[in-house]
Formats: sequence, structure tokens, C-alpha cells
Amino acid sequence: MTLFNRQTLQAFLALGALLVGVGRAGYAQTGTITGVVTEQLGKSPVPGARVILGSTNRTALTNASGRYALNAVPPGSYELRVVAVGFAAVTRVVQFDAGGSASADFTLSRAVISLDEVVVTATGEQRARESGNAITKIDLSQVQQTQTTSNFADVLSGRAAGVQVLQAGGTVGTGTRVMA
Repeated sequence: MTLFNRQTLQAFLALGALLVGVGRAGYAQTGTITGVVTEQLGKSPVPGARVILGSTNRTALTNASGRYALNAVPPGSYELRVVAVGFAAVTRVVQFDAGGSASADFTLSRAVISLDEVVVTATGEQRARESGNAITKIDLSQVQQTQTTSNFADVLSGRAAGVQVLQAGGTVGTGTRVMA
């Protein structure tokens, strides 16, 4: 190798080592926040609770034993918020230094949430005047007087409101899909 090529190679190796060192130093500046989320009554773990890190989009879910971990968190002060279905949300401030770690355990209390009522109606056998649904009666004998029909799809096609008749395929023997 010539002197120029050897010096260029050494410069690139030194630059690469410097970049790897800076990357590792940046990684060492982050920390981890861990903890356990339990229920207030009985102190049992709350699996599936969401732990939200401040105003960032970083979240963690608790496992079956209620444990969570937020990794690679830059040092500073953060507001942790824990939310879970059926429990009241809890917020706590956590602070840690560069390269450190913090632990924040949460105890959630049950919260009763009332839902809006849902009205369900059955569409069984009703008279046409009582039903809120459109009822269409197709008389096959009248259809055959005005049109030649070769299958059931020809009878339904265009005669019932809200009913779509779709051919399942273009080959012989394929079925027909009727969608309401």
C-alpha cells in the first residue's frame, strides 16, 4: 500500500471508532423506569394496564404479574400515567439522572363507569305496519308472467330494496351471493 492509502485507511478507522464511542456514550445517558401495577383491594397484579411516559408517545403494557419497563429513557423528570379498563387513572412524577434507573409502583382503585343505554329490537314475525324494517313480498307467479327466470338470483334481482345479488364467479356451477 502506498503512504496515501495507508493514511486514508487509518483516518477512516479512527473516525469509525469515534462514531461508535459517541453512540455508546449516548446510549449510556439513558435509563430505565420499572415498576409494578397492583389493585388496591387484595393487592393483586393488574395485567394489561398501559403506562404512559409524560407527553411523549412512549408507552408500556404490564405483563401477567403487573410488571412494566420503559427502556432507553433520557434523564430528567417525567410524569407517568397509568390507565386500565375498570380502574381510575393514576399519575406520578418520576425523576432520575443520566445512566440511572427509577422505580415507580402504582396502586389502582376500581372505578365504576356508567355506559349509555342501548335499545335492542327484535325483528321476528310482525305485521307490516308494526315493523320499522322494509318488507318486500315477491310473488313468483307474477314474476314468471313478465320475465323468464332461470334461477333464484333472477327472481330477487332488482325487486327488493337493499338486497344485492352478486354472481360469485363467471364459470358454470358457481353460486350466487345475496347480501342485504
